[in-house]
Amino acid sequence: MRGGCRRRPRKPCGCGRLRRFGRAGTGVRWPNYLGVGVESVGGWWAAWQAGGREVLVSRTRGRRVGEHQVLDPGRQQCVRQALIGHRPEDLGPGGQLWTRAIVGDLIALLHRVRLTEQGAGKYLKRWGLPFQRPDKRAVEQNPEAVRDWREARWPAIRETARAEGAEVLFADRTGIRSDQVCGRTRAPRGRTPVMHRMGNRFSADAMSAISPRGRMWFTVYRGPFTAEVFCDFLDRLDKQFDRPVHLVVDRHSVHHSRKVRAWLADESAASSTAGRSSPTSSAATSKAHTSATSPRRRKFNVSDQ
Repeated sequence: MRGGCRRRPRKPCGCGRLRRFGRAGTGVRWPNYLGVGVESVGGWWAAWQAGGREVLVSRTRGRRVGEHQVLDPGRQQCVRQALIGHRPEDLGPGGQLWTRAIVGDLIALLHRVRLTEQGAGKYLKRWGLPFQRPDKRAVEQNPEAVRDWREARWPAIRETARAEGAEVLFADRTGIRSDQVCGRTRAPRGRTPVMHRMGNRFSADAMSAISPRGRMWFTVYRGPFTAEVFCDFLDRLDKQFDRPVHLVVDRHSVHHSRKVRAWLADESAASSTAGRSSPTSSAATSKAHTSATSPRRRKFNVSDQ
């Protein structure tokens, strides 16, 4: 007895019980001796004579995994391919994200079978389709151009910067809100942390540049993003480095404006003049990063993605 409950002894399998036939004496009433009915003993004995010991080995009861499913393997493969290759709005249910309810609607639309959300979730788990946060891609993105940049242009920029001892930065603009909370924090289970914020919210825009190692430089500005804002950011960024900089930007029209091209031309001319000057004048120039004996090289090199 433990805790007021009695543990029920486990019944041995029929094979183990039949092994007692040889040890029991004659005249024993086998159903009473084994603790089962006459029909069970007769069935075991007939199975023993027909198939031997292997027939009486205990097996796991219940349905096997995959048996008696509502959808056969062919229908399951059809639904899985539809989920992988399409969005809900392409097939009729509507929306852009696959949920358990929408998956159930799709199965009912294709195969006239209505599943609960729990049933649809079991199929999704069996198909290897976990719940994930989707990534965002621009509609105007060209996959071929992206592949060419990653496989050809980016290795060339990286090797050139390594040979020059230059810094590679990726620049872009973003928006910042006063009530924005990024990342996660730690808290006891069941007690969601609370971040207090003001009801009067405001926002600002920022231009930032980040290196492959995670170092970041940024500036905050108000108003629209113009060539003056970008040139001011380049001026601020220019004061942070004494070596060449390879700045990678997107194809925004401001990055290729006439004023930005003029700023780069002036910077290139200033660097070339510093390379031909004497050591005294080179040290006195704030934008000069090369000595008199160093080869002429451009300090800022802006390339798009």
